[in-house]
Amino acid sequence: MSVYGDGGPAFPLPLEEGEIRRDGSGADGLSRRDYFAAAAVAGVINVTMFPWDPEVIAGRAFAIADAMLEASQEFPNSEGG
Repeated sequence: MSVYGDGGPAFPLPLEEGEIRRDGSGADGLSRRDYFAAAAVAGVINVTMFPWDPEVIAGRAFAIADAMLEASQEFPNSEGG
């Protein structure tokens, strides 16, 4: 996993009064890391010639996601960061 964790929720939802989320963060659902990896996998598959190994594709997608999380920490005031 990224040294920046999962990056927090990709689409945070506010808690209702008395509601507790499974991770205690006040939000639930897809992490930013998972969201970035899902977006990256489409690009990786798009430029990869068949046949491709799903484990290699997944590894590359999470490597891209980790790099995106790192960049968002390095450049917090950049557009989208």
